[in-house]
Amino acid sequence: MEQILVAESPIDKDIAAVRVQIEALRHRRSLLSHTLLSSRRLKSQIAHSSPNADVPRTAIEFVKEQIANQENTTVTNLHRAFAGITAFRVQDPDPNAIDGGKILGIRIEIFSARDRAFITPYYVLLNQPESDAGLLKIHKHTIPVCIPLQSLVKKYLPYKVSEDNSLKAGPPQDLPKFVRSLRKELVAHHKRIEAYKHLKEELENRRGVSSVKMLDSTAKEIEILFTNNILARIRVELNGRIERVAVGPSPDAGTEEHSAKVYREIKRTIESGDGRIDSLSTRLRWTRNG
Repeated sequence: MEQILVAESPIDKDIAAVRVQIEALRHRRSLLSHTLLSSRRLKSQIAHSSPNADVPRTAIEFVKEQIANQENTTVTNLHRAFAGITAFRVQDPDPNAIDGGKILGIRIEIFSARDRAFITPYYVLLNQPESDAGLLKIHKHTIPVCIPLQSLVKKYLPYKVSEDNSLKAGPPQDLPKFVRSLRKELVAHHKRIEAYKHLKEELENRRGVSSVKMLDSTAKEIEILFTNNILARIRVELNGRIERVAVGPSPDAGTEEHSAKVYREIKRTIESGDGRIDSLSTRLRWTRNG
């Protein structure tokens, strides 16, 4: 009995609809809370209110605290959402530090749609080695090793090293393009990771799928093993589109065989629709055909 792709069952549709409703209600609750706590009328009423038997002081103080917290959160989130990239100055406490310890810091913010929150920011610290014509060089950073940082440095922050190991001017450096390109890489990386996690949650041990694995730390290679020992390996582009799909028997399939038509059908389904990895789970619906 071979597994083939068919339309999703009514119960799958019902479950998906309920999940959408739950997510919409959560979003609405968050929006209403934000709107209420940001209301000028509420702030005015709280500011001029006095405690009584029905509204004790502790309740009023609690609401005031919540309003203040909401204002701080709103300002911070607006700054992070609209900026995404911020620069700042820091001082290296080492008395022997290069350029008197002056350091230019770059903070890169990324919002997680999955968690509905900003992740821990990434940082790049740069300095200007003395007598090097203002050339920037990376001092420290928190960028993951899977991000091609050095390639971006060579492209946008190039420099040459002279015989005395000092930097000398080469092609002009372009810090804004470097930072924008770096953030693009980081955003794409996190979107692929989130898409992989979503696939794993939605498909693994369900809908005819045994396992979903990430073959590299960048989530550019994903492997899906189906319960009928069919293996699909997917290559994902930087922007999240599926670049290449290979479907065939699992190495552990033994003597179990499937027709070329089944492999083509799976490959076609994976590549269909918008062809993106983050929507793949909605395209894979499995059942047994009698």
